[in-house]
Amino acid sequence: MKNWKKLLPGLGIAAAALVARLLVGGAENDILINSGAKTYRALLWAARIGLLAGLGLLAIGVVSAVLKQRQVQAAAAAQQKVSRKPAPLSAADGRFNEPEIRSHLLSLFSSSPARAVPYLEAFQAQLDRMNGYQARLTQLLDQNGAQDLREAESFLDRVEQNMFGTMRRVYNLLMMYDEAQPIQPLLDQLAEAQAHNDRALDQASRLCAAMTEYVNSQGASSDAYGSVEQFIQILQEELV
Repeated sequence: MKNWKKLLPGLGIAAAALVARLLVGGAENDILINSGAKTYRALLWAARIGLLAGLGLLAIGVVSAVLKQRQVQAAAAAQQKVSRKPAPLSAADGRFNEPEIRSHLLSLFSSSPARAVPYLEAFQAQLDRMNGYQARLTQLLDQNGAQDLREAESFLDRVEQNMFGTMRRVYNLLMMYDEAQPIQPLLDQLAEAQAHNDRALDQASRLCAAMTEYVNSQGASSDAYGSVEQFIQILQEELV
């Protein structure tokens, strides 16, 4: 709004000159009779020059205001872009946050080389798959009253956090990638991260299958719980 106030001087001069021109034109006969044609023409030209000067100032003010407005908008857009830049990933209290992981990866993959972009869908599918294992295991334990088997849920949570750690490494790789360097080393590391998460998901799948078999064959009794504990321990030792 302040920028448009600069238009007032030009607008005022143009308006005053226009009024003067109208007054001169309205008093044409009187001026010609009393002062002569030379005075009339001088007043007419003065009004015209004033109008042109006012319009010139008005045009300069409009251009200046538009340019200033564009500068403000560009600065605001640049600030908004900076504010959308992902913050460094960190594990609060040793834990990663899934929405944060997804948001950061989506942001970085959107500006990554085209050959790396397909990995985004693969990593998102892996996170979705883990969410599915966790939801089904919780439902299995809830519906069968297997409260003494909740350790299995904790194990899946640790597997998920392990995957998040891998995603953090992916994030760092993408953030530090230099387009002037060959892309193949980056693709190899992304493929390795994907394979790592696939192994983690395989462990989650095996655990869910074992829990289902245990609940179906033994009920929620603790008689065979030692074997489940042992199975979870084996998986934990395999988890890298």
